Amino acid sequence: MGRGVVCLGGKVPIWFLSVCVGLSLLVCGIGGADVYDDFSRDGIDASKWTISGTSALFSQSDGRLHFLSKGDAGVSLVSTTSFAAGFFRMEFYDFYSSNDAQSGRGKGSFAALGLGPRDNYVRMLRGRVSTGGYFEANYFANNRLQLWYDSTAVGFGQLGLYYDGSKVSFFYNNGLDSEKGWQRVGPRVTPGWNSSPQLFISGYPGASGRTTFAVDNVEYMPVRLPPSLLRRLER
Repeated sequence: MGRGVVCLGGKVPIWFLSVCVGLSLLVCGIGGADVYDDFSRDGIDASKWTISGTSALFSQSDGRLHFLSKGDAGVSLVSTTSFAAGFFRMEFYDFYSSNDAQSGRGKGSFAALGLGPRDNYVRMLRGRVSTGGYFEANYFANNRLQLWYDSTAVGFGQLGLYYDGSKVSFFYNNGLDSEKGWQRVGPRVTPGWNSSPQLFISGYPGASGRTTFAVDNVEYMPVRLPPSLLRRLER
């Protein structure tokens, strides 16, 4: 597939509700990062997430969040807290999809990390259509989806979003180093949110086949970021 940019009109479902509740974060990780969830509990933590969509598609065990779907149904976990400016990252593992939908139809399978309400959101994802796998940046506003992508075949890595208080940049990482290896895709966008955004994790199987993946260590690093990471994100 290579690298590309696509603009699509029409409403794009992401299956999540808007909830805004204060929550204390568990401070951990490198460089002052806050681990919002490491999925170490026996089940999905209702104090951290609300579920929108087909809830049975997400489960939690062995320290990870798991997604499995064989049909055209998706699900999102939406954070019960809102976030100020910072860098957001999510580790994904064991991504597999047999989705063979045609490119450009809005039916790609994916694992995604996103910010914002359902009518004005940003989202970074690992996806697949019939022509292969990709990392993709999404910006949805004014009933219009814009997307930019890089091809990939990796089964694990990281998805990242950098929100500086005004603009959002999109990142992916082919490895698991939390500071090194970040690659930017697409331009910086300005969502113009009137309030602090919520975080969401989404899974969708596409139009056909079976899609599975696991998620671990959803982190938020508030500004000011460590200089070494900031240089990599802003170059």
